[in-house]
Amino acid sequence: MATNLELQKTIREKDAEIEKLNKQIEKIQKEKLEAEDQVVESRTGLSGYIVTTKNKTFGGVTYANGRGVQFRRGRAIVLDGPEAPAIVNILRNDFGYDVTHSKNLQEIPEAEAAMKKEFVEMLR
Repeated sequence: MATNLELQKTIREKDAEIEKLNKQIEKIQKEKLEAEDQVVESRTGLSGYIVTTKNKTFGGVTYANGRGVQFRRGRAIVLDGPEAPAIVNILRNDFGYDVTHSKNLQEIPEAEAAMKKEFVEMLR
């Protein structure tokens, strides 16, 4: 028959194992929610910010929050993500760019044609 000290040790070991398993469950649940969000996003289209410069012919890279934002014809897109708000705030406040948010970037009137054209240009 086990002693009281042995039983207490076993209980502590089992409690540690339960805590470890609970952390794994939390991680898996978080990953599941992120995957579900991506599925919903893919059905509705990509969401993000449309950044517009005053110079409609500007093409280049502007660095914000350590990230390069590519502009073509005075416009850039910053996809929604954890760093997007910080990047957009810098572009708006420090550079004076206009910023609007779109829940579906593919719904922008000229987006489909522009995306096809840009993709072809990138392949060249």
